[in-house]
Amino acid sequence: MKVAVLIDRGATYNFITSDLVAKSKLPIFEPTKYGVVMGSGNKLPEVEFVRS
Repeated sequence: MKVAVLIDRGATYNFITSDLVAKSKLPIFEPTKYGVVMGSGNKLPEVEFVRS
């Protein structure tokens, strides 16, 4: 599967959807969950980390 991802080298973290993680079968770290607040003020539900 080909995927194009934009990486922000100045950001602390970069994000991809959980659907992409599942379809790509990427390994997930043992659940360490974080809440995320976007620049717009919108809050995302808890997110998990994927090994890079």
